[in-house]
Amino acid sequence: MRPRAGFSLLEALVASVIVVIAMVSLLNLFDANGRLAAAQIQISEMQQAGRVAQLELIKLARMAGRGSLPRGVLPQSLALAVRNGGVGAAEHIAAGDEDAPRVLAGTDVLTVRGVLSTPIFKLDPRVNPLQLDDPTLPATGSVVIQDPGPMGVPQGLGPLIAAIASRRPEALVLVGPLGQFSMVELDPLTSNSSDPAAVRIGFKIGVGTHGAAYLGLAGGFPATLRSIVFLGILEEHRFYIRDDRDSEAAPLRDLTPRLSRARFYPATEVAYPGTDSLKLDYADGILDLQLALGIDRDGNGQILDTGGADDEWLYNHQDDDPADPAWNGIAGATPPALFYLRISTLARTIRPDRGHAARPLTVLEDRVYGETLLPASQQEREGRLFHRSVLQTIVDLRNL
Repeated sequence: MRPRAGFSLLEALVASVIVVIAMVSLLNLFDANGRLAAAQIQISEMQQAGRVAQLELIKLARMAGRGSLPRGVLPQSLALAVRNGGVGAAEHIAAGDEDAPRVLAGTDVLTVRGVLSTPIFKLDPRVNPLQLDDPTLPATGSVVIQDPGPMGVPQGLGPLIAAIASRRPEALVLVGPLGQFSMVELDPLTSNSSDPAAVRIGFKIGVGTHGAAYLGLAGGFPATLRSIVFLGILEEHRFYIRDDRDSEAAPLRDLTPRLSRARFYPATEVAYPGTDSLKLDYADGILDLQLALGIDRDGNGQILDTGGADDEWLYNHQDDDPADPAWNGIAGATPPALFYLRISTLARTIRPDRGHAARPLTVLEDRVYGETLLPASQQEREGRLFHRSVLQTIVDLRNL
């Protein structure tokens, strides 16, 4: 009988080609699924970063003015201030400090002031009167704060004791019984914390390391402020998008934008002592921060929002002018109420997706992107390879 024959060369070649085609198809399928899964993970991380960024901003912004700080005069204001990137943000978060982190060009900076992380201490001026060196033009003073407070409610004096021990020129907010207020500088040398239940706070008025800046922010020391019912340690924090590139001229593809927070001595450009006090990072991939203020200019209790320059939102249109008297009212009169802060963040994925083209951005508050359906430049083309997400929240400024 004829021996049993195997595959011919042609049959083997055809089988090999079929196997290779099947393997390539499977590999392409696995690669596509892998890229899709990676993209979805990045999108999920981007959305989470946007939520974290908004949460941190909202939490502190809602406390702006705590300690009886008034609104103040825009644009810098007192309890809440906006450095508008649309009209030229400072290059560094600390103005004039070349070593401070850079603010990403075109983004806004939010400044929040108030008694934010420590208690507001209560006093009974009949029991613990305010002591001033000169009743007419005081330069120094002191007051005793007791635990428990005037109504017998415990108030831990630990933060005051720690502030005295640190020897730092902390800013103190003094509030009188009729709402008068001023800001002074803690004087550790004339303070006394030997009795943890009755701490003597000494302070300087308009003098000292930062006393002039504190007093200037408050607008002076009222002649009627001769007794104190509340005292607190004032803080100032600034939220911004940190530009971490080696130089501003480096391409944007080298940028990993981060939402950061910096702490300063109030009304100064001096960083508060502490590790990374100028760049406490909260969220990666936050590419833009835009802010708008809802101000009741006509006093009807409602905030008109048309998206134009003639509505009651400041910084939501490129033609908004914070120097317009309509935002602050007549000099010497009570300014119109500041009701809301609108926070808009633009997040993007950490890495580009080569098969993706993000939808064009036109306007985000008063920042005009002007992107078209087809990218107008190589830089815009590269930027739109990233997935992007806009998140917007309106904060009710309860203390203002």
